[in-house]
Amino acid sequence: MKLEVRYRDAVVGVLNDDIGQMLFQYDDRFLRLGTELSPFYLPLQSGVIELKGPFEGGLPGLFADSLPDYWGRAIMDRRLREAGIDPARVSVLKRLALVGDGGLGALGYHPAESEDAYEIGSLKAAVDFSRQVLEIAGEKLPGSKIIQQAGSNPGGRYPKLCVGWNPAEKRLAIGSQSLPEEFIPCLLKLDLGEAMPQGKAEVCRQEAALLDQARAAGIRTPRHWLLEGKDDEGHSYAHLLIERFDRREGTRIHMHSFSGVAHKLPVRYGASYEELLRVVSALTRDHREVEGMFRRMVFNILCGNRDDHVRNHAFLMEAPNQWQLSPAYDLTPTPELKEHALGVNGKWSGIAKSDLAQVGKLFSIKNADEIIDQCASVC
Repeated sequence: MKLEVRYRDAVVGVLNDDIGQMLFQYDDRFLRLGTELSPFYLPLQSGVIELKGPFEGGLPGLFADSLPDYWGRAIMDRRLREAGIDPARVSVLKRLALVGDGGLGALGYHPAESEDAYEIGSLKAAVDFSRQVLEIAGEKLPGSKIIQQAGSNPGGRYPKLCVGWNPAEKRLAIGSQSLPEEFIPCLLKLDLGEAMPQGKAEVCRQEAALLDQARAAGIRTPRHWLLEGKDDEGHSYAHLLIERFDRREGTRIHMHSFSGVAHKLPVRYGASYEELLRVVSALTRDHREVEGMFRRMVFNILCGNRDDHVRNHAFLMEAPNQWQLSPAYDLTPTPELKEHALGVNGKWSGIAKSDLAQVGKLFSIKNADEIIDQCASVC
């Protein structure tokens, strides 16, 4: 299968697995632009590149970042089964074709097998769709092709959809690609009550609270709205809308996770905050961003966000070759986890303020003690 990769309106190159190896070649016109989308492990170079990345199908992190995980993959697999296709036999390029232009970030894959449209929807429709997806016995995937696409592209473990939100009229437009101008691109994280995994019934409220705490600690966070109410059966709900930071005024922003840019797999003891801080320094070349990442590290440790894995930290490139940290995202208290996903000073549990201060010293954070105190005051 051959798949054309596009960055906004520019052709980046072609992925090809026809001969049993994963190959990629940059387009000559894109090479002349000089825009490095993944400078460490897929730098600009001419000729055919045999890909041997650590991710599914040998993909490098640049393209692996476009693939959904857990929740989105569950929907994608249901879509395939409904079409009579065994998901276990589907190539990774076929999955990227299903992502098409609907993925997070600025990359698209063509020929795409995704809808380029939206539909005006409701919270009830989104909840009903997600509840039915969680019913393993269900043979037919519910909802329209558009809502299926909106649910299959986001990452993460819990139910969510790509939507547009009109806060003035409190209306939803469901879709992962084009949206009406008056709608803000968002991720809608859904509260399914008793259908949520054990201990996660309040996860949307908890994430909203932690986003507020992070902002109070001086951390960049996206705008968010907590939609609270009662369903037709009288059960309370609290859904969370989070503004997407990979979209700005109709423009798609390139996003690269720490996992993708540094080829780090989400495995136990596989990465540390020190490694992440080195990547921040090398990629952004801005000590203010290093300080910002140090602040997030401190916040996650002190506030108990132990789900701080390699895909939950990302970088944005809005202008060519100009990188910065994305706003903080997926901030959730995870008391059920015994260890942090990223280590600090050689520890993954029992991390003390002295360990944080040691990392601050290592990276020349002049106001490290002040940052630690500020984060401690809000946690």
